[in-house]
Amino acid sequence: MARVQIDGLAKDYGAVRVLEGVDLDISDGEFVALVGPSGCGKSTTLRMIAGLEDISEGTISIGDRVINDLEPSDRGIAMVFQSYALYPHMSVAKNMGYALIVAGRPKDEVRDRVAEAARILDLEAYLDRRPADLSGGQRQRVAMGRAIVRRPQVFLFDEPLSNLDAKLRTQMRTEIKRIHNEVGATTVYVTHDQVEAMTLADRIVIMKDGQLEQVGTPEDVFDRPATSFVAAFIGAPPMNLAPGRVVEGGVTLEGGQCVPLDLSRHGVGEGAEILFGLRPDDIVPMGHGMEAADAWDVDVAISLSEPLGSETLVFFPFAGGDWIGRMLKPRALQRGEAVRMRFDLSRAHLFDAQSGRRLTQS
Repeated sequence: MARVQIDGLAKDYGAVRVLEGVDLDISDGEFVALVGPSGCGKSTTLRMIAGLEDISEGTISIGDRVINDLEPSDRGIAMVFQSYALYPHMSVAKNMGYALIVAGRPKDEVRDRVAEAARILDLEAYLDRRPADLSGGQRQRVAMGRAIVRRPQVFLFDEPLSNLDAKLRTQMRTEIKRIHNEVGATTVYVTHDQVEAMTLADRIVIMKDGQLEQVGTPEDVFDRPATSFVAAFIGAPPMNLAPGRVVEGGVTLEGGQCVPLDLSRHGVGEGAEILFGLRPDDIVPMGHGMEAADAWDVDVAISLSEPLGSETLVFFPFAGGDWIGRMLKPRALQRGEAVRMRFDLSRAHLFDAQSGRRLTQS
């Protein structure tokens, strides 16, 4: 396995620059997920690591080698695509071992490596079947097995679960995590699904408009988003955000609500234009479990509720927008029902209204 180092990476398509100044250091054995909206540059970055896209500026190193000018087959990588790209006329065993056969590896070695991958992937009972006889999840495991048998330095995944249904995606997330723990390979994983990123990755790279917005552990990007973009992108449901102005004693929001916050420790002066944010987890109906030392209670009228089994999402108009809270009881609330919501202000997030950069220090 190996470290992956990216320095000053840029990509141009004609006169259009789609990737700018990407710097990223991935440790040996680390699982890193690249996430962001469509067109943010995450798949382009992965394809440049793989050698499927030319590099306009910067360098990519795997281990102690700069790989900019190496052919994909010489980079020590294996890639798993969104489409399974299996050979329909070949058995599972032949699909998994094909790259080794083409490379002229001895038959005994091919057999042993395929058997090892089949054990890791729980495919031992399917080695003689063809892809058409497999489920979607099994086909994806075969595609992963084809990568594992090559014993690459780096695994690259390009949205490998996007063709699967929701239940199977959940199962495959667990499988990928288990396989990573067993194989221990350096892994770069591209996804638009933040749940995949949060559950799989050691670190998450959030991209926007061809640049890195934040790099951190799942806990870092959730609890301390560096920008309002990250705050709104990470989290399901996303963070509630509202524009406001700092006044003596707090923040005045659109609609006239004044949030009682002490902003002196954040170095935010009166008159500053900010974004005030709270995650749905930090807003609950009174009597539903929150014992916050820095609580603020607000009477609202419910616009919608969504019982989800173990919890209920509560929607209500606030500060000129639609906000979301949670209650840990599966009870539907009626539209227009008056509820007192408790805001845990110790968990509040503040961002500069112009730059979107984080202001909150804790």
